[in-house]
Amino acid sequence: MYKNVDKIRVKLYNGNIEIKRRELVLEKRRSKTKIFFKNFFLAGLIALMLILSVESLMPGEKSAESSNGVSDKVDEVITDMTADAIKKIPPQSVRILTGDESAEVLILNCNSTFTPEIQILPTNTSVNYRKTVWTSSAENIVSVDANGQLNAKAIGTATVTISLEGYESVNDSIEIQVVEVFANDLQLHLTTSELPVGKTTALKAALSPANATSRGLTYKSSDKEVAEVSSAGIVRAKKEGKVTISVSYLSLTDKNGEKFAITREVTLTVVPNTEPNIPLEKIELFLEDNGSIFYDEGKDQYYVFAGESISQSVTLAPADATDRLLVWSSSDASVLQAGGEDGTCTLTPLKKGSATIRVSAAANSNVSTEFTLEVRNRTLGAVIGVQGGKSELKPTDRPNVFTLNISAGARGILFAVSAATEEFYIKYDTDEREIAEIYEDGTLSTYKSSAGTEEGYVTLKIIVSDNDSFSSDGGGLCETYEVRLTVSKQTFSENVSGWALFIRKLFGHFGAFLVLGIFAAGTFILFSKKNWKSLLIGFFFAIVFGFTFACVTELFQMDIFTSGRHASFDDVVIDCSGYMPAVLAIYGAVLITWFIIAIVRKSKKKRDIQDDLKGAE
Repeated sequence: MYKNVDKIRVKLYNGNIEIKRRELVLEKRRSKTKIFFKNFFLAGLIALMLILSVESLMPGEKSAESSNGVSDKVDEVITDMTADAIKKIPPQSVRILTGDESAEVLILNCNSTFTPEIQILPTNTSVNYRKTVWTSSAENIVSVDANGQLNAKAIGTATVTISLEGYESVNDSIEIQVVEVFANDLQLHLTTSELPVGKTTALKAALSPANATSRGLTYKSSDKEVAEVSSAGIVRAKKEGKVTISVSYLSLTDKNGEKFAITREVTLTVVPNTEPNIPLEKIELFLEDNGSIFYDEGKDQYYVFAGESISQSVTLAPADATDRLLVWSSSDASVLQAGGEDGTCTLTPLKKGSATIRVSAAANSNVSTEFTLEVRNRTLGAVIGVQGGKSELKPTDRPNVFTLNISAGARGILFAVSAATEEFYIKYDTDEREIAEIYEDGTLSTYKSSAGTEEGYVTLKIIVSDNDSFSSDGGGLCETYEVRLTVSKQTFSENVSGWALFIRKLFGHFGAFLVLGIFAAGTFILFSKKNWKSLLIGFFFAIVFGFTFACVTELFQMDIFTSGRHASFDDVVIDCSGYMPAVLAIYGAVLITWFIIAIVRKSKKKRDIQDDLKGAE
């Protein structure tokens, strides 16, 4: 019996030695692991404290910019996860609209301009696919600019084609025939019927209608020894006598099967010259910004407005010059016409462009001066803007046409219109009131996306005028601005009031302090002794530390430390609402883990003793 007891004792002794050996090995491993986690949590805690302290000392504008960037990124990710994919709508067809769609050929008068409308189908084709490309088969006959304006330059036929950038197969063409405008009358005007020898005068000739097409008029003197006439109609008296001056017009093309001609004549008597002849030696010109002619400092250019005739004078030297007749000419009469005989000229701006006006002495063309004027279309100088929302009004390649992207359900969007005139009138319109409505005060409301999950657009029209009848008659100004409004599906953030502020509080306060609480709890636990008393003391200090640090970071946001920030106890509460649950969760998890480990160890030890006793028997 005693021998069996001794055997049991020996086995228990050997078993205890093996257990202690295993425990020593495990303790060494635990020690290394504990040191690693101590360093990890302490370094993380210090790093987070530094980051939060630096962020608290950042200026308000910079801090807000960072948080807004984070909120926009989160918004983008959530929207991509929750919203249906937006389908881009490609174009199917494009048409050139001239107003008479039944006509196979568009007829334009020579030296005229015309801008056709265009139609792209489907009507809600995505804005990205609406950039137009214009070409002409004969630029010398009909030229076309990027906005589709046609300029009939010479008699003939040309084909103008429109296509869409990136979709060249979607195109349309129109044949254009440029025709001559025939004159039906030619009127002559001579200021005097008698001209002294050596003097000059101008014979004025005018075709009717004024836009008649002509290569130029032909001037002819019946007796060049008595008086001669230049191609510009300047008559110079040479010796006494009578002479007939004729002016002829000849059409460029056939009219009723043959060329059409008009000839008119005037008679001039050349008389003796009883006055001394003092030639003109110098012509001086001074342009100034006077309310009729304007100066653009940016371009260093003088300009006038189309449709507004103005007078321009020159100074002649010597002041007592007897032959004061001048010849005024324009480098492009289709843009700017000039007419006059003496020191004052009437300038008639016709259309947008630039022209050089030359003034020369009729008796000596070498005595001259010139100046360049830009002709601009007078506008109201209206500026269209958008207030409220994140979207921006963007110009397109077409004049007075803009694009705007706004989410469905958007409110508080206001169109702001200003103009150069003191008094102006505005009215708004839209073609899809079920999608978007624009009210009399310029407020825009969007109700649903342009085409379900597809990205299309509706057209808003903003009409600005200087008169309440919105008429351009009688010199009135009326301009129409088109806004291609894309109403897309609402993003996630637009369904959450104060989304950016919510993200700022979530990540900048609650989230940051939640992570800080995890590292703080881990640090206090790892540096505490392994007993209940030390654990409770560590928990107390972790709570005090979190509250204190939250108060300190808020104090850092006072004006004495940084600018544009606002210290608030509410933010301390938010900080603690993230920090305290993290500390409680970590300490709770540790307590539960300790309790489970204690039960497992006690149960295992009991089983080991029972197994040893059974083995000894």
